[in-house]
Amino acid sequence: RLILFLTGALTCTRVQEHLPIEKWKSIVGDLLESWSIGLLSGSAPWRMISAFITSGLVNLCTSKMFDERLSQYPTIKNYFRRLPSTTVRRIWAERAAIPISSRYLQSMLELITSLKNIGWAGFEDVAVDAATPIPKFNDYHANWESDEGWISSDKGWVIWLGSVEYMSVEWVSPTISTVRALMDEGRGPPMLQKGDIVCRGVDWDHGDEDGRKGYEEEKSAFRKQNEDTKTSESTNISDPSTPQNENTLLKPEKRKKKSLHPQLPLGTVVSVEEWEGVPCVGRRIRWNRTGVENVYRYGGDGGKFDICHVEINNKKSRKIRKRYPLPETTEQIMSRHGFGKRKKYNVILRIRCRGERIASGSGSDDLIHQGILEWPDFGASVSVKCTFHADGAMSIIEERLLHGCKDSGWEARFGQPDFVPGTTMILSPMEEDGDESSSFKQLLGSYCHIAKNLRNKADGKRVRVTSEMRLWQSKKTHHPPTKDNELLLRNDYIPQPLAFDKEFHAPSISISKNGLTATCVSSDGRCAAFGAQGFTKGVHYWEVKIEQGDAGSIYIGVAEKPTSGSLNDARKGWPGWGFVNFRATYTASIERVYGSHTNTGDVVGVLLDCDCGRISFFYDGLKYGEHILNDLGVAFSNISPFGFNADGCGGGGTGQGAPSGLEGGSRVSRCPANGNNRPRALWPIIGFKTKEDRAAFTGKWISNYGVDSSDVLRNVMRIDQTLCCYVSEKKLPAWLTQEAYNEYKKWMKCSSISVETRGCAPIPYSTFSLKAELDISPLSCAKACASLGMSTVLLSGDRVEVKRSQGRILELPEIAEVMGTLNGRLFYRLVSQKSEGGSLVEGGGRPWFWDESEVVDGSLVPLKADKYPALPLLQRFACEGYNLRIVYEKGALIRSDIEIDSSESLGTIPNGHVIACQDIFDCRRNSSGILRYNIIFNDMKGWISSKIRGGRENPIVEHIAVIDEILADGDSIEVEAITRRGPIVCPEEAAQIWYKNFTEDGFKHEMMNFDQFDKMLKSGVIDGFSALESDSKIVSFMNLVNKISPEVQITEMTSALESLNTQLSTGMDGRKGLIESAAVSFANIRRLPSSQSLISRICLLKALNRRVKYALPWLPLKPTQEGNAIFGGVNGFGASLNRVGRSHEIEDQGWVKINSLGNRIRKCRRLIFSIVKNEFFAGIIGTTTTPTPISPDEYELPREIRTVHVNRIKARKANNMKKFSIFSQLKYEMRGWNGAWLRRSFIAKGHGGQKRAFKVKLVGEGVNDYSGPYREIFTDAIREVSELGNGIGILNLLNASPNRQFDLGENRDLLVFPASKENDATEKFNPDLLRSVHDFFHNIGEGINESIREVENGLAFLGRLIATACRHGIKVDLPLPMNIVWRKIAEDCEQLSEAELLAEVDLLESRSFSNGDKKRGKLFLQNQQRMLNAFAEGMSSVLPLELFHLFTGSELRELICGNSDVDVELLKRVVEYEGYTSNSPMISYLWEILNEMTSNERKLFLQFVWARTCLPSNEADFDVPFKIIKDVRSGAEEEGSLPSASTCFFSLTLPEYGSKEILKEKLMFAIQNGYTMEMDFATNNTEIDKGWRE
Repeated sequence: RLILFLTGALTCTRVQEHLPIEKWKSIVGDLLESWSIGLLSGSAPWRMISAFITSGLVNLCTSKMFDERLSQYPTIKNYFRRLPSTTVRRIWAERAAIPISSRYLQSMLELITSLKNIGWAGFEDVAVDAATPIPKFNDYHANWESDEGWISSDKGWVIWLGSVEYMSVEWVSPTISTVRALMDEGRGPPMLQKGDIVCRGVDWDHGDEDGRKGYEEEKSAFRKQNEDTKTSESTNISDPSTPQNENTLLKPEKRKKKSLHPQLPLGTVVSVEEWEGVPCVGRRIRWNRTGVENVYRYGGDGGKFDICHVEINNKKSRKIRKRYPLPETTEQIMSRHGFGKRKKYNVILRIRCRGERIASGSGSDDLIHQGILEWPDFGASVSVKCTFHADGAMSIIEERLLHGCKDSGWEARFGQPDFVPGTTMILSPMEEDGDESSSFKQLLGSYCHIAKNLRNKADGKRVRVTSEMRLWQSKKTHHPPTKDNELLLRNDYIPQPLAFDKEFHAPSISISKNGLTATCVSSDGRCAAFGAQGFTKGVHYWEVKIEQGDAGSIYIGVAEKPTSGSLNDARKGWPGWGFVNFRATYTASIERVYGSHTNTGDVVGVLLDCDCGRISFFYDGLKYGEHILNDLGVAFSNISPFGFNADGCGGGGTGQGAPSGLEGGSRVSRCPANGNNRPRALWPIIGFKTKEDRAAFTGKWISNYGVDSSDVLRNVMRIDQTLCCYVSEKKLPAWLTQEAYNEYKKWMKCSSISVETRGCAPIPYSTFSLKAELDISPLSCAKACASLGMSTVLLSGDRVEVKRSQGRILELPEIAEVMGTLNGRLFYRLVSQKSEGGSLVEGGGRPWFWDESEVVDGSLVPLKADKYPALPLLQRFACEGYNLRIVYEKGALIRSDIEIDSSESLGTIPNGHVIACQDIFDCRRNSSGILRYNIIFNDMKGWISSKIRGGRENPIVEHIAVIDEILADGDSIEVEAITRRGPIVCPEEAAQIWYKNFTEDGFKHEMMNFDQFDKMLKSGVIDGFSALESDSKIVSFMNLVNKISPEVQITEMTSALESLNTQLSTGMDGRKGLIESAAVSFANIRRLPSSQSLISRICLLKALNRRVKYALPWLPLKPTQEGNAIFGGVNGFGASLNRVGRSHEIEDQGWVKINSLGNRIRKCRRLIFSIVKNEFFAGIIGTTTTPTPISPDEYELPREIRTVHVNRIKARKANNMKKFSIFSQLKYEMRGWNGAWLRRSFIAKGHGGQKRAFKVKLVGEGVNDYSGPYREIFTDAIREVSELGNGIGILNLLNASPNRQFDLGENRDLLVFPASKENDATEKFNPDLLRSVHDFFHNIGEGINESIREVENGLAFLGRLIATACRHGIKVDLPLPMNIVWRKIAEDCEQLSEAELLAEVDLLESRSFSNGDKKRGKLFLQNQQRMLNAFAEGMSSVLPLELFHLFTGSELRELICGNSDVDVELLKRVVEYEGYTSNSPMISYLWEILNEMTSNERKLFLQFVWARTCLPSNEADFDVPFKIIKDVRSGAEEEGSLPSASTCFFSLTLPEYGSKEILKEKLMFAIQNGYTMEMDFATNNTEIDKGWRE
């Protein structure tokens, strides 16, 4: 801290003023050098501190000065040059923790933005490690959201599924080498290198170059000589019987010299050489006997060895002591890794819609697009160039590896370990196979290449590899015409559904011919079937339907496809990570309670986030007749194929405390770095346990390649560039102007909306990529309807009654709103369910799309009969041009519905019968993918199948041509086909025919060109305001508009802006009138720019906020110096001991002020839309939630959800209100609870989606806590805190403000914190600086007595209570001052003087303060600050206070308190009726009565029906609709009946009274006297006595 303080002191303004400028720059340079060395430290915290300090010092330098200072430190300069690469790797490492990023990463972003801002251009190109993907592309386009993978859009990427099959190589298959086992044991042969000894090998064919012939001759002579020597020695031995003289005995016989062994034909390695172009498979040998030197094969020519590595002894005989085994050849290694065998790889091709036209030699243009080819089997993705030729052919060229290992693992493809770019596939469309029911056509191509270093051992020739690629694309006629020369493709065609891998499943599983259904055919225990497509990167969601299965017998999840050696083990068990339909997760034989029970007919969705390493599940099923849709949350974390190369980064974030997938399913708090300990790719997998179990892919899936970390860094840099332009009042960047113009064109066309699909996680910012930009144009909707086989068109905004879902007929129809289209599929959003299960707030309200089985037989009934033109049917639905003949020997079974399992049998059509085309009404696939025909036979109308389900899938019917004429001659029949007009094959053709007869309504403005838009943009700044101030005004206006509707049309907006200078018209529709009312925010401005100029600025701000939304998780939200000791803190005092609102209270004393990224965000926070801030806030709240394990019983609360007992009867009747109040009871019940207990957000089933941290037991009241009592106690406790007696709070926590007591000023309803005893300690400080220091630390400068401590403890608990309510979406009615509370918490009070702070609550004292009498005013403000600190301290244990710095004071108050007045018009927009209609007299009476009520009466009404006194700010924030239900009980229409409410589900049950007066009387009586909750169960006398007695 001392070093940090001295750094701040040496760089402060006062030092700069007293030193020559060169000397001061020298000091700054020396400090820069010193702190830069800290960036190389091994301690991450010290590197973080060094980065913050260095970034601040860089802001005090110039680019030239920076270069000069670091020129003598090349290591440090290299660090700065590689800083973008380091930052990109760190962003990728922390991806799983988003939306929370570490201060370490934020320090790196501060440093890199500081270097950018001084104009330093020494950065290198981004280079990443193997665990980080390479950027997809480096070019920029204004359609950056879909290009970079932030959202899914028709303008982003086209997805094609396919396969690449490698044929068997024509060569002599290498034998299996045993050397591999020896190498594993450490006994393998050493490398044959220079100086080693060799001899002739097994494949020698070089004659006598080694001297072997001479050696053999010498060896024979040597043996003969030895034999002769032995013979002579045996003849010279004397006979013992022969007498010998003395000389003979004394003189020993002279021993003959032993002859040497012949020299072995050995050679010495001179060098390692290549052989026929193959490196290292030849050796240059010099032979010892002959002196010949030549190159010989040592593994060359496909594995031939002319030489053998030997080891000889050191004796003169030089015998061979050891002969080493032959090493494993390259061919043997490649063969061991699968090369040369016939193998099929499934691939995914993603083609970028934006491309370019290039003239070809044939005179026509070729279309060139970038693409990504994913190879899951190799755990890699490859950047490809796709060229569409005029003749319909397509070529694909592999260019570079985007992710995956480039140096190993590619043996099976290329015959070498490393990746080989340049592979070119040329594909051509295949002829139609006659299957009119198929929506896809096939592209087929082949490719041959020569393996670089492989040879055929039979002849030594090169090895040729042949492969065949197949791609599936939707049937279409041509590329759609477009005015944009770059957008040549549109991703508006349905991708092929996911399917099972027919070559990779257990023997006990049968896969259907179409690959969609898997069936267990034997009882061999657990078995599994893998999907055909695997995933290595991105975010993917698919759905599986359980067609047949007992509890606990179906397993759905993902797994890594094992190597060939472990195939049987993988297919027999349940590998990977998955969900068992007995409410459990399963991995490594470990089960954990999770999710929901699923039954036959239910659908389970799987969300796989490969980037963040999470897998979660979604439930779509029926329970007790109710349609339940529920996001089950994260099941496993830390299973990314990339791994996490930093400790603690694999879990956390929005993982919701899910167990680590690499730790056997154990729950760990921090995941260690897992470099190579990760799967290469993940495949969908379905497992069975019981015979006849069956499951199928539904065909509903969505996929996105995801975002690269380099895209994140680029976005952050662009945001900082824009903020710098605003702060320094410079011209905005050109790229932002272009994006603003694209925003304007999109707004003018009204062509798209952004929604969160079912593939998005429940917590914002969990997954970016599956948020969709839907096309809402009539033509796209017509195309999607045509692909579903509909005869009428549903347009965006239309509402329909849904009677069928996922192959099931719903007992309770639902209401859905059509949203738009994506990938040629029609998306909808459920807006109403006639159930109280809370499905819409637990995931069911997120948009999804229909398939063709869900729109059959009037399953969708439009609520409004719009007279749209008829939509032509496609050929596969029209059933024209053919009859059906029954060919199955047992006939065709007619069923009552398109679904087989849920329908009744009506009869059988005999074999051989022909069904005429006029008796065929429909042809479509059901939810299981089986083709069904709707026919009539003998007055029986029903559905028959095209083939038998299961087994060999024998055909039931066959197509025959339409009969033109039948000439009967005995038993012979002649059939002749007639000629018909060309059928409609593509949805695009049907949509174009429909669109010719369709007329779009609505007024259309003339669209500006870019130059006109740029001119209007520059003139859009309000006179007398800076660009920052002017755009802040516009943002405040847009915040009001977004409360009405985020998707306001430009015509309405223009009309509202144009009406500012005219009298507001009356009698307009509700939405338009509200927009014009919001425009009153400009009323105090004398002169406004033109409406077109304001529209241009709005488009600019929309484009900016679109980027800010994705950058917020990585941006520092507070300045570098605030709240810490960096540069000595904000004012040189270090970190402030005060909690909030102290950043700008001390006058500038010349201390250094660092211009950081956090500072710029603080200054420009008013440029960010409230809707963007709220979404980010919701993401942080979800991320910081304390995980709560679920109960083994699905409908019971977990034990971690404690029960809080509250006696409201006692609180109302007790004399000592302070002791027995609800607030005091809660405080007592929660004693000892830490913040983690209150940060729980558990959602119980059937509780209306209400989040909770505890359960409430209302003593003496017959009510169960299904969320109503939970909300009620927050409302009651805050009401008690706000209740006054003679201006003093009855709990002594909040008092009436002086303005309220004396009825002065504008704000007369505010409450303030209680005042403490005055302290004159400031009088002894005469110097202004010492007085400022005392003011800054006055919290510890004053004594604390027991009464103050009690108040502070109460305010701390009040802060915890309010923060808990905010976390759980419960708005509280707490009228605290804006300036001295909310703006201080948000650090938004820098522009306010102390007199202005006083004026809001004490007008008289404010005037005295302005006149010089500051003593009482200062003491009052210091006291309020002290109490505010206690209040904020309580809030900080539940909510992150740092996040509040992003909000303004008014936004923060609205976030916590909501709408202080009950907006009746807002209630009207979210109401639903059951038994009544909007035109019913009782409904009209009710709205009239609510409008006539006072504000307090409306709050009582809201508490009566919803257990809260404040409404959310806008329609989108309502978790459940307001339901008004007609009371149909006997006697309900009598005048004695009272209205009743279900606060848990926001519903009002209203009898039908005879008049408005009766209704008002009964309603007022109910809301004023219904202070207890009953009717959930009959309260017994003991319970009642307990409530009253206590």
